[in-house]
Amino acid sequence: MRQTSLGIILILAACSSAPAATPLDDLAAALAPREVRWQFLPPQVTGAFVGRGGRCFYLQGGDRTNEPSVSDSGLVAPGFRPLLLDGRGRLWCLPPDASAIYGVKDGSMQQVRPAAGAFFGTEDEVNGARRTRAAAYEDSAGRVWFGNSRGVQWLDGDRLLAKDLADPNSIDVSVPMSAVRIAEDEVGRLYFWARWTRKGVCGTTGFWMFDGKEWAHFTTHDGLPDDRLEAVCPTGGDVVMLNTAAGRLALFNVNRTDPGQEIGRLVGLLNSAEWRVRDQATQELIGLGRGVELELRERLAQSEEPEERSRLKMVLTALRAPESGRVRIPGGDSECDSIRVRPTALRRRPAGKAEWVAVATNVLRAGDDEAADRAAFVLSADAAVRIEGWPAPDEADRVSVLPADDGGLWIGVQGRGLFFWDGDRTREISDETTRGYNDILGYDGLGRLLLGNGAGVAAYWPGRPDEERQAKPTGR
Repeated sequence: MRQTSLGIILILAACSSAPAATPLDDLAAALAPREVRWQFLPPQVTGAFVGRGGRCFYLQGGDRTNEPSVSDSGLVAPGFRPLLLDGRGRLWCLPPDASAIYGVKDGSMQQVRPAAGAFFGTEDEVNGARRTRAAAYEDSAGRVWFGNSRGVQWLDGDRLLAKDLADPNSIDVSVPMSAVRIAEDEVGRLYFWARWTRKGVCGTTGFWMFDGKEWAHFTTHDGLPDDRLEAVCPTGGDVVMLNTAAGRLALFNVNRTDPGQEIGRLVGLLNSAEWRVRDQATQELIGLGRGVELELRERLAQSEEPEERSRLKMVLTALRAPESGRVRIPGGDSECDSIRVRPTALRRRPAGKAEWVAVATNVLRAGDDEAADRAAFVLSADAAVRIEGWPAPDEADRVSVLPADDGGLWIGVQGRGLFFWDGDRTREISDETTRGYNDILGYDGLGRLLLGNGAGVAAYWPGRPDEERQAKPTGR
């Protein structure tokens, strides 16, 4: 595979080891976990990062150092933000100017630089609030990825490679980039896309797929309902669920080899005795896109089965107007005006069944007289479980979400604190003292939940006693 115009520089060097000051020793001691339900970390700690295995790293305030370094207690040199702890134990960090990414391990440092004029840091805007984000991901093959909507670069062992993701006919290098999103399916195929977050910021046209050897690019010419995507969600096999920027859902088959054979398989399921099988096949036929419309018309003309004819007409209607009407929420009896899947912030492929959190507007459930203004769901390809008591009706995008080990869901809501959904109901965890800590940073190896408020860090340890808090929370 050739290297494209996105440049990469790799530097191996000895990390300078500055003598540790006494305050640093005191700070390291103060980070030790205490057997209390809530622990507020010292005010010098402005943020935290939880890597693989629950290993914690802590951001420090103060003047930026020239080079990144990591202490034995996980303190990162001031000014550097951890992005990824890879399988080799190297911590990848971003400086404030996002001009490079540094990988630190033992006495060595790797440096990766973007293309000329580009930066790794991008800004996403949600409900008028801007957040700086930098993409970092390690796939199941051990490749480490960075990038933005302009392109990605990755380390494959000792090889340094890059790939342009932008359409050269529709973008200028001066146009601000948006954050690239990365998802992985069960066989290790990777999916890349970037949202068009606001006017003047460029996302990707459709999405890209990489199978470890070859790249494929999918757009409306291949049957996508829209070239601007909110999320690409692998559902198993060759099917991905697409969430468009307009708030629609569609299933799309990435297998381009023989669409006729796939059509035959799916049409054969339209008369299944199980409603869910018929419904899934209907949605997958819609996901094949407008390119199959002629063949479906021919099959409709040949069909004599009422259920099959009815569903083929449904598919053809959807293909003619894919962005009109209300959205059916998978696997249930609810529909909505629009639905938005929260793009994953995971740095590795999750274990188990692929699920996502989605927020829908004007939701109407069969049998209900009135529609809910907003509702949230744990969504998979064929089912949606409503999160009863969703705590963010008005600012649902300003939340952070983390799956719990027992199948529940931690929910952090800006201005309202921490909540927990156990699969049945949602309960509030925070009180008036801790309500400002809503940014969920991750689980550590002890089962503590680390939370930020933009200026400080608190650790919540379920099941521990509410002892007297020995440190005051850090406010903005």
